[in-house]
Amino acid sequence: MTNNHKNTAKDPKEAKPHRVSVTAPARLHFGFFDLHGGLGRRFGSFGMALDGLSTRLCAVPTTNTENLRVEGPDHYRQTIKRASSFARTITDSLDLGRAAAITIEEAIPDHAGLGSGTQLGLAVATALTKLHGLDLGAGEMARLLGRGARSGIGIGVFEQGGVILDGGVAGDGSDDGADNGKNGPPPPVTSRLAFPDEWRLMLILDLKSKGLHGSKESDAFDALPPCQPGQAANLCRMVLMQALPALMEKNISDFGRAVTALQKAVGDHFVSVQGGRYSSSRVEEVLSWLSGQEVRGYGQSSWGPTGFAFFESQAEATRMIKAAEQKWRDDGGLQFMICGGRNQGCLVEIA
Repeated sequence: MTNNHKNTAKDPKEAKPHRVSVTAPARLHFGFFDLHGGLGRRFGSFGMALDGLSTRLCAVPTTNTENLRVEGPDHYRQTIKRASSFARTITDSLDLGRAAAITIEEAIPDHAGLGSGTQLGLAVATALTKLHGLDLGAGEMARLLGRGARSGIGIGVFEQGGVILDGGVAGDGSDDGADNGKNGPPPPVTSRLAFPDEWRLMLILDLKSKGLHGSKESDAFDALPPCQPGQAANLCRMVLMQALPALMEKNISDFGRAVTALQKAVGDHFVSVQGGRYSSSRVEEVLSWLSGQEVRGYGQSSWGPTGFAFFESQAEATRMIKAAEQKWRDDGGLQFMICGGRNQGCLVEIA
């Protein structure tokens, strides 16, 4: 696993650690570029790791062998519940025993399109396996937890950070991949590039809305109209021949143009199950305004509701976010923030 790993134990050969801390970055999911699947793989995802939003937790051993517990602040009640489920799954799957306590210190907003579930699950699994002296890859942990069914972006950013492209789920396209997390490997990462240090993103958060998740997400994929092979071919070409080269050359205009085009195509394909190109009318209004400001690229992450836009510098992003905050100062449901890309994976600290 290529992460930022600090081992503060005095002797690496000594007994199991007495504390493991894991920080996992949030991610943006730009969209799927092959929903047709006619070449033997389906989906194919494009996305990136974010700096400034993360899930952070720590795990310590306990003396009670049947006392696997998860705790944290009251406002993380749902996160604690999800983490408890992940902890039980990973300990039972690997027969680790339940003598551990996990504390949630910070959490990515849940069901906001920022990868909260996968990052939480991988953070919990990493903390518990390291606590027991095991070294599992993120792909194997994701498979045990049932994560990464359709997209490998969350796994890729957990391992490596940066801008990630995955190769989709193997199959003939007749299955939406929902069982892949239990029965097969997650989609492979086929490209990982660095996000330019000087570029910035503006995130648009809708605090009064949640993106599709769980069974509703699976039902939505089942209800999608067929994707035409020509559209999939165009999107693959756009990602391969425009977005990735532009990123390498630090050409934010071409990169943003490709991401925006992918967003529009995928958003329009999902209209019937999402209610529109974007899931939040609040975020859609902001993105429409940003389009009029001629920003370099914009869209919605995953099922939303979180929106994003690219900027070439901190100063440019700051000017735009101040204008947005002034324009929507009376809307308590919207929140804006600036962040950069993260070119490292998870941070694991062992003591």
